[in-house]
Amino acid sequence: MLVRDPIKKQRLGELYLPLWRDVTAAVASGATKMTSATGQAKSTKLGFSNPAKALIDGNHFAEHFGEHPLIIVVCVDISETHPTDTELGRLSIVGGASVYPMAQNLCLALRSQGVATSLTTLLVASEPEVKEPLAIPPEYSTACHIAAGYRPTRSRPGCDERRSPRSRSSTVSATRCLAHERQRASKAARRTATATRSFSRSGRTRAQDLWVNGYGAVGIDALGRATVTERRAA
Repeated sequence: MLVRDPIKKQRLGELYLPLWRDVTAAVASGATKMTSATGQAKSTKLGFSNPAKALIDGNHFAEHFGEHPLIIVVCVDISETHPTDTELGRLSIVGGASVYPMAQNLCLALRSQGVATSLTTLLVASEPEVKEPLAIPPEYSTACHIAAGYRPTRSRPGCDERRSPRSRSSTVSATRCLAHERQRASKAARRTATATRSFSRSGRTRAQDLWVNGYGAVGIDALGRATVTERRAA
């Protein structure tokens, strides 16, 4: 699901921040593990070469989570997965292989278009509260959330940011930049529509598409590639 609505994004940010603060509080106390309400032990090791910087960046990300231009809620129908490690007496991890490679491919595809992304699974802990305002059907589970947007410190291809923002010429440049982005978006939409029609005609699009809520579908096509297809009016 692609979440652009400011109120819904704000709600996701309100849910994310307390979860992050619980983790950072445990890290600050020096604890190597934290225990959930049900007694489940979880590691607090960040796994970064520079933990101090990672915490600073993580704090900024958490405090502004609801302000990102786009939040992608990646969902999956667990009944359609085939985990092979459910009988080993430990936490199952194989089921994630049905969704996380797709999520990574989506991030790579967005990056190729100049869009920065950051994937987090922390908000999955508040799945019921996340699903309610977004009206996600009960058979779908949330797998991760991806914050996405253009990096503000870098210009997009074809945009001229060398002039002072106070000059009249910069306004012209900004207008050209916006026009360029609209043109790219239009071309991308046409490519997506063409690819979708092509796969449909060849009978190969029996993909496990993730749920759509008026915005579009995020899924995997028959060749294992991540797809984002905008919903069109009938």
